[in-house]
Formats: sequence, structure tokens, C-alpha cells
Amino acid sequence: MDIKIGRRTCLPDASERKKETSLNKHRHLPKLGFQIIGMKIYHPSQGDYVVFDSKYGRELNEEESIHGLVQYFSTRTRFRRDLLPAFLNRLEKIEDWFDKQEKYHFVSSSLLFVYEGDTNHVATMSNSTGALNNRDNGVVLDVLENVNSHFISGANADSGHNHGKDATRQSETASENEATSENVTTQINESSDLKHLEEAIDIRMIDFPHAVPSSSPDDDYLYGLRKLITSLKSLLNLGPYYHQLLYLD
Repeated sequence: MDIKIGRRTCLPDASERKKETSLNKHRHLPKLGFQIIGMKIYHPSQGDYVVFDSKYGRELNEEESIHGLVQYFSTRTRFRRDLLPAFLNRLEKIEDWFDKQEKYHFVSSSLLFVYEGDTNHVATMSNSTGALNNRDNGVVLDVLENVNSHFISGANADSGHNHGKDATRQSETASENEATSENVTTQINESSDLKHLEEAIDIRMIDFPHAVPSSSPDDDYLYGLRKLITSLKSLLNLGPYYHQLLYLD
């Protein structure tokens, strides 16, 4: 499942036409703070996938977005409530990182959700070890690596008398981000209570060509992320009920 996070889809300096087109395309995003872009769900009982495209997600308002999330965590026979604590655990770690970092603002970025849909395979995975920490750390480390490479590539493409100064700033930024990633990694490694569930799921930050340098918290991203966390927490109680309504024949 691909979920766009934040209320903005354009940079502040985008043309008025682009802003208007984007708003029409994502009209529920400013209030909701997140939007399902698409999802593919495996139904074990039928041995096939159900696919929902971006058109489906764009039509979901604040109330209907809950139904979209229920779709993602549902098969025709059950609601995968068992996966929610692991996803929430990962999302809260991402939230913690965004609470601390002030170097970048992410515009029109997404979170990619993945889980093992074959419950028989999940039972086998629960007996294995060693995957949790590497995958957890990757959420943060991959973001730092990709965002930094984006700016470093831009700096290398520039020429002129400021090139030396730009390289120095890039070096300083890389060093600071290395320290940041080490701190976050330490925090992530402290928790392993959900290990057997964590190995059945994954979350990745994707699509950040519009990550821009900043000196303040990314409140827009945090707004959408927290709205998503609140919605998923509500499914801990309401998910099975919505699932019954969804698949009631």
C-alpha cells in the first residue's frame, strides 16, 4: 500500500496552475493529511490479489479513508488486526525521528506498507531470527542516504567559485546526519517485543524528490503521519466490525 503523507503536494514556489491541478487531484489531502495512492492485497482463500488504483484513493474523504485502510488489512475471511501493533510500532519510530530532525521538509512523499499475506508463511517466519534490527534501521538510514545523495548530486553538478564552500557544507551535513542516524539506530534497537510480527511487515519512506533543506520541524509531514497513526489505532477496536460490514453478503 502506497500512502502519501502531508497536506502539501507542491513546493511553495510551484506555479499557481500546478497548485490548482494538484489540489483538484488530491482534494481531501489538506484536511485528511494522508491519502491512499494504491494498494494490492493478497487473499489466501482465493490465491489471488485485489488491486485498488490511485483513482480509488483520491475519492476517499476523511471518513471513507478508514474503509480504505480496512480494505488493506482484510481478506475475505478475516481482518488482520494482528499486524496493526507492528505497523504502529514502526510508524511511531518514524514519528520520533521526525520530531527530532529539522534538516529537511518532505513534500509529496509516501510511505510504502508491505506485509506477508500468506498466514502459513508468517507462522514459519516467526521461528526465524535476525531480521528485525536491520529492517527497522533501514527506515531511517535509507531516507538519510537517499536525501543526502540527492543534494550531493546537485552540488557536484554545480560549478564556479562556490564549489569548494558547497562541498564543505555537504561534508558537514553528512557528518551531522551520520550522528543523527546513529542516535536513531540506538533508539530503534532498544525494542524487540514485537519481533515475531515485525518480520511479517515492512514500511519504507519512498518518493522524496521534493525533500528540501530546512531549519525547522516538518510539521506538515507530522500532521499527516499522526492522523494516519490515529486512524490505525482506531482499527484495533473497530477493524473487525468494519470488516464484517465490508464482506457481509
